[in-house]
Amino acid sequence: MTTVTSAASAADLRRTLVDRLTAGGHLDPRWRDAFLHVPHEAFFREAESGCRDDAPAADGPGARPSVLAAMLGALGPVERGTRVLQVGTGRGYDTALLCHRAGEATVTSLAPGPEALAPAREALARAGYAPTLAVGAPAAGHPGGAPYDALIAGVDVPRVPAAWLAQVRPGGTVVAALGFALAALSVAADGSATGPLLPVTAAFADAPADAPADAWQDPAGPLGYDVGMVLSLRGQSRVAVLPDLGGTVPRLLRHLVQPDVTQVTLREAEKEQSALHILTHRPSGSWARVVPRSGGFVHVDHAGPRDVFGEFAPVVSHWAAAGRPGPEAYGLTVSADGGHALWSAADDGFRRPLAHG
Repeated sequence: MTTVTSAASAADLRRTLVDRLTAGGHLDPRWRDAFLHVPHEAFFREAESGCRDDAPAADGPGARPSVLAAMLGALGPVERGTRVLQVGTGRGYDTALLCHRAGEATVTSLAPGPEALAPAREALARAGYAPTLAVGAPAAGHPGGAPYDALIAGVDVPRVPAAWLAQVRPGGTVVAALGFALAALSVAADGSATGPLLPVTAAFADAPADAPADAWQDPAGPLGYDVGMVLSLRGQSRVAVLPDLGGTVPRLLRHLVQPDVTQVTLREAEKEQSALHILTHRPSGSWARVVPRSGGFVHVDHAGPRDVFGEFAPVVSHWAAAGRPGPEAYGLTVSADGGHALWSAADDGFRRPLAHG
């Protein structure tokens, strides 16, 4: 049975959502009108059109309105006629917000296949918008409409593709999600880009941050191997001082350093602290088991050609020594040839090259 939402109740829901986003400090005032007037009921079922921040009333990373609002605000000044490329059309709601602000004539939205575009095109038409909708590989962008003033990516990528930077004019902005991290990069004349991480985090994840052990004892399950087997393995051992890897920022930083490594955090029943963390790189067979101990120490067993613990430990240790700041304390620089480096806004001596994802 289909439930119809009245125009009045839909407007009330949008107003409540805007009030909550504003109170949380997530909504740039320049985007208030778009969130108030774009009918998200045209893109989502009524059950999905709630005003909670965890309601999927957005298309982008984790489908959280606060994340979408932060990403749009980080685009910088978007006015009528601003040329915007959106990578990842989704259901079309985010596209509609861009159309409301920039005008449909200068908004291009890219989907990976025609089957993904059909429902979005219909929903956009219901809402009264007709932007340019294109099909193509997300990492390739859409060079036919370049140069753009801004690019916003609602897809999870391990690294910012060089094609995106090449298609945005110098002085333009690229806002993208890399795992849990959200980066807002300003493009330079030499084709490089640099900028801070945003204070909010995406909900993309390689695995749930909290998982009961029996959820991962299936070789055909989400990870494709038996965690119980990894628990029994022995490798090289070491002891280190490290904060809990189950925390939001440590998990974000680890994923930035090694996006191709999967992390599973297991917790003991009725306890908040982590029981242990399992890190695996399946192609190489490399793994690490990190067991928190008292006093901030961890016991590590690891094996394989890659030291999947040693790759990220210095970065998380730097974060702890810096006072455990939010992700906005760090930034990202991307060179024109695709090289990535993580840096600290407060520590000029911290600059970490990132391996290709």
